[in-house]
Amino acid sequence: MKFTGANVLMGLPSGRYDGHAHVFGIDGTMVSGRRYTPDRPALLADYIALLKGHGLDGGLLVQPSFLGTDNTYLVDCLRRTDEHGDLVFRGVAMTDPATSDTALADMAEAGVLGMRLNLIGREVPDFTTPEWRGHLHDLAALGWHLEVQIEGARLSPVLPVLAEHAYRLVIDHFGLPAQGCFETCAGFRALLEAPGDQVFVKLSAPYRAFPDAAGDVLSERARSAATRLVERFAPERLVWGSDWPWTRHEAGRSFEEALTWRATWESLISTPPASR
Repeated sequence: MKFTGANVLMGLPSGRYDGHAHVFGIDGTMVSGRRYTPDRPALLADYIALLKGHGLDGGLLVQPSFLGTDNTYLVDCLRRTDEHGDLVFRGVAMTDPATSDTALADMAEAGVLGMRLNLIGREVPDFTTPEWRGHLHDLAALGWHLEVQIEGARLSPVLPVLAEHAYRLVIDHFGLPAQGCFETCAGFRALLEAPGDQVFVKLSAPYRAFPDAAGDVLSERARSAATRLVERFAPERLVWGSDWPWTRHEAGRSFEEALTWRATWESLISTPPASR
């Protein structure tokens, strides 16, 4: 059995999809206060070659934080259908209450079906204001999911507030457990206890979730955390992603490695608990 969360989020009944990847140029304006400045672009053509070379059917393209709410490059890539061949792509944009209805409709027409909130190192917005409530309502009305990246130590109070307003709520990178210790992280526990069936989790980028680990230690921590998530969430609510091009963590990464992690974590679905 396979993780099919990416299929659900992309609205596709079958196929093998990468649920978390980035494409971007480096010639445009980047947001001030960014944590990372890339020194090379991540071109759609290069990503397409990787997908075809590894037998995947497409991917979910996530707006990188350093480009902020300027989703021009993302939308352009989604619209280059003549370059896609048989591959299918959908997008996750970054928006805020200042984003117009016209812009949302334009992005939706291009294939955007989610909004990303990257709150790492940032103040959590007051989602109870009329502006944010209205924006979240508009996104839900479009059927967009809400993807959140936030430190696990700060996830607990944010989770129920966003789940209340989101059509679907997607939590990035294992929930980024505090200090990489999911066993004692209140946010990870809150994720496991989240009610309802609209919460999804991305099993992606374990090096972000467990930054102090490497090699076999990293693999074991990711496997242990994945085990807990597999026990709690059905395969259709778990999303594998390559995290290509592994921004800020490029050294030693490869697409083959990401696929190996996927195979390891998916093996947990059909493995009896006593054998894990």
